[in-house]
Amino acid sequence: MQNKILYAYTKVMHNLSYILFILHFNFLNIYFSAENKYKLTCFLNKIRIK
Repeated sequence: MQNKILYAYTKVMHNLSYILFILHFNFLNIYFSAENKYKLTCFLNKIRIK
């Protein structure tokens, strides 16, 4: 019985960490969106030209 509880607990914790990881990854993707990447490359190109 105790093993089943432990198994369920570890499974839940594993899923929780996985979900948190995905949320964190999605947040980073939104933060560094395509638009921001485009602006950054334009900015870097301006520096290179000067």
